[in-house]
Amino acid sequence: MNIRSELKVANLSPTAPALDYFVDSVKVNKLIGGYGFVTPYAYIESGLRNFRVKKSGREIIYLSDIIETLPYEKYTAFLYDSISSPKVFITLDSNSLPTFGKAHIKFVNVCEGAPGLDLFKSGPSGTMYAQNVALGNSGNWISVDTGRYLIEMRVSGSTTPIIASGFDFKNQSVYYICARGFFGSTTRPAAMTQIKNR
Repeated sequence: MNIRSELKVANLSPTAPALDYFVDSVKVNKLIGGYGFVTPYAYIESGLRNFRVKKSGREIIYLSDIIETLPYEKYTAFLYDSISSPKVFITLDSNSLPTFGKAHIKFVNVCEGAPGLDLFKSGPSGTMYAQNVALGNSGNWISVDTGRYLIEMRVSGSTTPIIASGFDFKNQSVYYICARGFFGSTTRPAAMTQIKNR
C-alpha cells in the first residue's frame, strides 16, 4: 500500500490562464480555474515527486519542479510569478483545530519582486503576525482572536503599510494570508488575499 499525502494548489500567478496540475504525470485537479483559483485536496504519493503545471487541456508545460511531502500530511502549493516564468512554493498546512474563540493564520509571501515583508494587525497595539518573510517563504502558524481586522502588509522594518485589507477570522477556522501580485507594478500591484484552509 502506497503511503500518501494530500495536496491542493493555489494559482496566484497573475498572468495565468486556467491550469492543470500533475504529480508524477497523474492529474490531481478535477476542477480548473485561472488566477486566484484553489483546487480541492487530492491524494498523492509521499516523498519526492515531479510537479508539473500545464495549460488546461493542452500539452503546454509551464512548470516542472520537484516537491517533497511527508506521509499523512496536508500541503498547499502556491503558484506565483508570471506564467512565462512561474515558481512554486509548497508549505505544510495546519491540521490542528484552533481552540474556541480562536483562528489560526499563516502569512505567505508570493508577491514577485517583494523584499522581506511584515504582517501587522492595524491599530494602537500594532500586533505583529509575521516578520521579514522572504519571497517564496512563509511565517509560522499563529493563533489569533476571531473577528474582523484591518491587516497591514509592510516592507520589513518599515512603519508604513504597502497595503491594508480587512479580513474576517471565524471561530476555529484556519487561513493563509498571502502577499500576491508584482511588487512595484501599477497594472498587477501587490495585494493580499485570504485562503481558507479549514
